[in-house]
Amino acid sequence: MAIDEHIWKLMSRVIFGEATTDEIAQFQDHCAQDPVLQEQYQTLAQLFQTNGSLADAAAISYELQAQNLLKRAEKIQQQNLTRKQAKSHRMKYWVAAASVVVGLLAAWGIWEISRKADAPAPRLAIAAPEGQRKSIKLKDGTVVWLNGGSSLHYINDFNASAREVKLEGEAYFDVVKDASKPFIVHAGKVLIKVLGTAFNVKAYPEDADVTTSLYRGLVSVSRQDEEAQPILLYPHQKLTMPNQLEASGAFVADLAASAMAAKVEFLDSSQTEPERVETSWIYNRLEFRGDDFLTLSHKMQHWFNTKIHFLDEPAKQMRFNGSFQQETLEQALKALQLANSFTYKIENNEVFIYSDP
Repeated sequence: MAIDEHIWKLMSRVIFGEATTDEIAQFQDHCAQDPVLQEQYQTLAQLFQTNGSLADAAAISYELQAQNLLKRAEKIQQQNLTRKQAKSHRMKYWVAAASVVVGLLAAWGIWEISRKADAPAPRLAIAAPEGQRKSIKLKDGTVVWLNGGSSLHYINDFNASAREVKLEGEAYFDVVKDASKPFIVHAGKVLIKVLGTAFNVKAYPEDADVTTSLYRGLVSVSRQDEEAQPILLYPHQKLTMPNQLEASGAFVADLAASAMAAKVEFLDSSQTEPERVETSWIYNRLEFRGDDFLTLSHKMQHWFNTKIHFLDEPAKQMRFNGSFQQETLEQALKALQLANSFTYKIENNEVFIYSDP
């Protein structure tokens, strides 16, 4: 099957996270008809995710980059083919892939140039190191609390038609109302628009989901790479949306399902501010309710400024309920051992955990 311009444009939009649900479905149909195209997509998506030089694609010859990427792609492909198969398969596969890579690089270069031209580089407003929590009053009067391992950047100077910031990690926002200038938070792959409200956002890079918990006002939440209808969130509601779209494995079908997946839960409106699980960290308390050990470990890493490693799968699946406040790392681990049987050792501020036989 020939790789025409329309197909590689679809492929580039899927790989760069710009495809709509309809475009993902179209590309999925093409791949269902052509296994070689699907194989090309999976290999190229992997390369474009891991290739650190793509940010400079516009400044480098697309053909030269294509050659380098194709060499790497061929090595990956050979791992899945015998030598005899590879010899007969290589030509028809990579001749077609060459035009796709050049097209993808061109698309990336155009996208990167326009992105850099349209958007100023985000400027750091505040960062909270691992194990610490900080707060800041922004230039519009909005107050923001940051959890450990989080950072907040200004996307614009707040003199534009909107007040835009970028969050990496977790933050609680108490936004000053300004009907003429919506407050917009870019968090992972999620976009949150508000006028005046109080809400918590958790969007660490390692998190599979972005969670938004609203306590006052009204917010509109949408995916930055989707054209679907935004979700309106009302007070005492919590929205969970996928933050990470896989570009391999089960492939495009899962991309479409993940893009549409969202879950709204109701929060307990009778709780006072210090009692809320989602914002307990503001009051120097780490709360966890039914978390598996892997999820809890991510929270503990930011809370205690440590790295946690699991030496077997069963340990990751253990579940816990509780809270930490004044405990040291070792005291916290010993408390968790009372609920589940596991062994740990601490070496150079890194924790190694494995389940007991």
